[in-house]
Amino acid sequence: MTRGRRRLRRCGAAGAPPLRAERGCAARLGLCWVSPLIARGAARQLATADLFALPADLRPAACAAALWREWTEVAPLRIG
Repeated sequence: MTRGRRRLRRCGAAGAPPLRAERGCAARLGLCWVSPLIARGAARQLATADLFALPADLRPAACAAALWREWTEVAPLRIG
């Protein structure tokens, strides 16, 4: 460990703290999947190229369009 900071280790790496047994399998897989990104971000500022690609339906423009549609078309129907 470095002074005052914990270093992130890869899942299953020697000396890495064990994952807690009460956590679900999905949570463990999620943490292993994102751990390299967290480690990069702890070491240096992330660049756009470091980030994972999003599926088309989760990109900001698609999410904004879905939110706007919900806000303007669907929500008023629920209220009235």
